[in-house]
Amino acid sequence: MISETAVRFRSGDVELGGRLVAVPNAALGCVVCHPHPLYGGDMNSAVVVAVAHALAAAGIATFRFDFRGAGTSGGTHAGGVPEIEDARAAVDTLARATGVSRIAIAGYSFGGFVALRLAAGSGRVCAAAAIAPPIARPEYALPPPDTVPLLLIAGDRDSYCPAEKLAQFAHLDSPNGRGKTVILGGADHFFAGREHEVAASVEEFFSAV
Repeated sequence: MISETAVRFRSGDVELGGRLVAVPNAALGCVVCHPHPLYGGDMNSAVVVAVAHALAAAGIATFRFDFRGAGTSGGTHAGGVPEIEDARAAVDTLARATGVSRIAIAGYSFGGFVALRLAAGSGRVCAAAAIAPPIARPEYALPPPDTVPLLLIAGDRDSYCPAEKLAQFAHLDSPNGRGKTVILGGADHFFAGREHEVAASVEEFFSAV
């Protein structure tokens, strides 16, 4: 049984809520970001919970949290850019709460977009995993970072993250070992019944970082 602690923290002038697993002697921490708040996404998404718990069981400190306007957090959804700052604040909160210096970030759907954006521009995280980032929508299309190890996961029946579009990132599966793509056959954007397969892929990747 994973024991989580409720945490309140701030992103600018907005108070956010999250749940922390402070694993003793952890060498790595990971912030896990949830799907779009305007479509029912929050930190209790089945994929987010499965990923956070799998990482914690593997000895990685974890912090899942609600973006502004979702779940336990204040404020309102702000289109994406302020949510990147929410994720940055979550990374800082996890580092302060645990003393872990190496922090990774993972995200599902909209949370995957946020994870990619933070990893690309911050220099703060040491690795990233984007689960079904909604790259079919132009507002969420962006090149992945090439400065940190990166895992990309999608189902081959996902209209929001089509496998053929994910192929543009195929250079990540290069000999330098900095990136990996995983396509789950028969899975769509929601991974119903496949959450633990997603979580296992993320855990395996981050455990090797």
